[in-house]
Amino acid sequence: MPNVQALRETNHAKWLHLLELFAYGTFEDYLRIQVEGPRLPDLLPVWEHKLRMLSVLSLVRKLLVTCVCECFIDEAAELRAFVSQVKESNEVHYSRLKVRTIEALLSRKMTQQGL
Repeated sequence: MPNVQALRETNHAKWLHLLELFAYGTFEDYLRIQVEGPRLPDLLPVWEHKLRMLSVLSLVRKLLVTCVCECFIDEAAELRAFVSQVKESNEVHYSRLKVRTIEALLSRKMTQQGL
């Protein structure tokens, strides 16, 4: 969105950076940025709590994707032939397919539960 991106050139850039951190970053990213500079706005307690929760969700999601991909998809009997065929044709495509499938499943589950 051009209007939002235009904030980068104003004294409100730190707020845009904070918004991006909530969308794509973690609490650890916030702490690192605060040390390295440029400083971000201080977090209100409720914002800090939310960013910590989002960070945990992000880490759990990565762990679940890895675990489910390795433990379930590779071993599911009904998918074994398909997986073997995809693996043989393109290992990178296979890896991306596993991750995207599990992320889609997790995303849908989270959306249905209102998380």
